[in-house]
Amino acid sequence: MAAKAAATGAPTFIEKPFIRQDPEGTRLMFECRIASATQPEVAWFQNDLKVKPGGRHVLANKLDNGSYLCTLEIKDPDRKDAGKFEVKVKNDSGDCKATVFSYVG
Repeated sequence: MAAKAAATGAPTFIEKPFIRQDPEGTRLMFECRIASATQPEVAWFQNDLKVKPGGRHVLANKLDNGSYLCTLEIKDPDRKDAGKFEVKVKNDSGDCKATVFSYVG
């Protein structure tokens, strides 16, 4: 499962974005795993609008077991959190992106 980060080159997805929700329905988590030789820049978009950290949104990008775990957490999700979510990842060598859809309601 966990591949080591690439020695050189653009970031690549080890795991494309997927969604999990806690059993109580109080948190919606978007996660992906990236191989990158350096700390990548990560941005999340909902319906083409950049998601900013703060309030109900928590963004994280951390080195974990040789690759980068990138997460977007939405606290107390509701219908306005449905739609297209895109993660864009880049480093000095290039970029990659992927899309996942949330159906909250």
